[in-house]
Amino acid sequence: MPTSRSRLLRNLAVGTLVGAAVAASSFTPPAAAAGEEPAERAAAAARGGVVSVAAIASGKGAAAGVQQIGSGIVWDEEGHIAVPYAPLTRVDRQGTAGPAQVLVTVQAADGRSIELPAAVVARDPSHELAVLLVELPVGGAGLLRPLHLASSAALRVGQDALLLAALPGGIPSVAAGVVSAVGRVIPASNNQAIPGVVQTDAEVNALSLGGALVDSGGRLVGMPVVSYAKPGVFRSSGVNFALPSDLILEVVPQLIVYHSAQARR
Repeated sequence: MPTSRSRLLRNLAVGTLVGAAVAASSFTPPAAAAGEEPAERAAAAARGGVVSVAAIASGKGAAAGVQQIGSGIVWDEEGHIAVPYAPLTRVDRQGTAGPAQVLVTVQAADGRSIELPAAVVARDPSHELAVLLVELPVGGAGLLRPLHLASSAALRVGQDALLLAALPGGIPSVAAGVVSAVGRVIPASNNQAIPGVVQTDAEVNALSLGGALVDSGGRLVGMPVVSYAKPGVFRSSGVNFALPSDLILEVVPQLIVYHSAQARR
């Protein structure tokens, strides 16, 4: 049982992480260059802020080998990455000798793809979130660039939305769409309801789950965690659901500090 002092210190740590994220979000997008498209501008603003995530299931057999989990959002320069809960847990369950080995690939400013090992810090099935911690190389400062945040409470139905994802090798991918609805409710992996979810028609597939749903300035407004696809079709049906940025901002710092959803309660 944590003491009052340890609880206070942890609460202060959570507050510091939230404050840092909020401070980073007070960001004015740069003016668009002549002839620059909104998707180009958003992708440039978020460069280095979205990574591809893969895992190697433990043990031997058909499940062994590298499996793509999807994308992840860079949370801070220390190497914390926010990813969707379900794909990561699915690979773990396929292993026969413990948790999977996680690999994160980021595209550097010079275009190189850099693969980094990562550890799972926390999982939260109630909010469909997990947090990784990347092992940064010597001289790796600046390799990961946290995304700027915008409040999802300000989203308007019909406004432009872009989905930034990372394909295998950390290759950037952009899909355009709109905010189709706000305030939706979806079930989490443990069947608890997640309120305030953002619906978008920006194309989502297995590789872009966990990517960044951003506004026209490249600011994070959500993370896609559910995509409905027609049977036998790889492309989504245009009905996709993203965790709102306000929820992500509330949950991720607590997972970083407490390392489990249960410890927060």
